[in-house]
Amino acid sequence: MELFGLNDSTGVEIYELYDSMEDYPTKISSPEYKEFLYHVIDPDMPESDLKWYDGDTIRTAIGQCMNNYTAANMAKYVTTLANGGKRYPLHFLNEITTNDGELVRKYDAQPELVIDIKPENLQAVYEGMYLVTSGNNGTLTNYFRNYPIKVAAKSGTAEQVPTRSEYTTFIGFAPYEDPQIALDILLPYGDDSTGPAPNIAKDVIASYMRLESTEEKMSYNTLSQ
Repeated sequence: MELFGLNDSTGVEIYELYDSMEDYPTKISSPEYKEFLYHVIDPDMPESDLKWYDGDTIRTAIGQCMNNYTAANMAKYVTTLANGGKRYPLHFLNEITTNDGELVRKYDAQPELVIDIKPENLQAVYEGMYLVTSGNNGTLTNYFRNYPIKVAAKSGTAEQVPTRSEYTTFIGFAPYEDPQIALDILLPYGDDSTGPAPNIAKDVIASYMRLESTEEKMSYNTLSQ
């Protein structure tokens, strides 16, 4: 998790959540983070509740427990996957110039870390993510059926309170054979189904890849009786 940058800010040129978390011992789901958060909730929390259990490890591995990341964090993570382990800082800026056009700074695409991942392991992850959108049992197959671009993805839902809809999420990259765009869609209380996030992802990918599209014509009856 640390190698993929989930314990660091992303690099974007705006104030980030992690900039205000200097007191935290770590920002990823871990024994240290659990103890810190539980002491914030209750300074007198008994030691038995602070212990890190095997179940915490399992829940952390599948994205639950105390994992808490922004869409930018997740986009950087899936970009690193798509790049074969090359982790790049995220930037909103291409370059900075003076009013006279003199170049002050150029943001070159240089990796901040290269993670050593065995090719066969990467390929297994890629194939699994592709089956999400194309396999017989893929959670997003129905959404990407007949979509002209092959997409590798992972769907997700996150619960917060039982009285509201789940957070719907999508992470992925495209095209599958030659990744050019990686993205994360996060919709707080989006729906109780998987649908909204992948549908937005399809539109974003189509726009980025400049797919031809036809404008949907809609009419509204605004008259009231």
